[in-house]
Amino acid sequence: MTKARSDRRRTYNPTTHRLRELERIISYRYQGILPASKEADAFLLQAAKLLHRNLRDRFGPPTSDVVLDRLTVWAEYRAHFTPAAHLRKIVALAIQRPALEKADALAVLIGLTYAVRMRLKITTIGACDVSKAERQLISKQKKRDRDRSRAAEKRLLTGARLRAEYRATGLTATRPWEAESISRRTWERRRNRKA
Repeated sequence: MTKARSDRRRTYNPTTHRLRELERIISYRYQGILPASKEADAFLLQAAKLLHRNLRDRFGPPTSDVVLDRLTVWAEYRAHFTPAAHLRKIVALAIQRPALEKADALAVLIGLTYAVRMRLKITTIGACDVSKAERQLISKQKKRDRDRSRAAEKRLLTGARLRAEYRATGLTATRPWEAESISRRTWERRRNRKA
């Protein structure tokens, strides 16, 4: 790997990840442009908090003007109708209360359902209709199913027969001793003597 290529690699940033997931939700739900409503304010506030956190982590505590500049650029693509004075209020609120919402609280705030969460492959935001414990159970069950199918494929590759095939061709299904009108035990004894 060349030095120029390794310089481009960045470490994982959960704040940026959540911001990209918010953008995915906006694209899916509103075709990329937020409606002029209270719902748009919820998304703008979350974006302002995430932008503030990113700036703080990279450069130290940012000024409200710097956060406003970033939010204005972000809003140009997703909420271009929002007046600058309203964006300034949102930035002030984000700086006043910079703590990010927990995953499930944010899901309730923006109304993200489990079905949409799975469809968009959202990982940093919870679901408003399925709790974290229930999501963990679902995830465990999916993993269990994947592991079972992988193990079955592995058994087939090593020469094992399918259960249905084994039952259809096994001794219990074919019952060769009945054709000779003897008991199973007698048939097995004779088979063992021949071997």
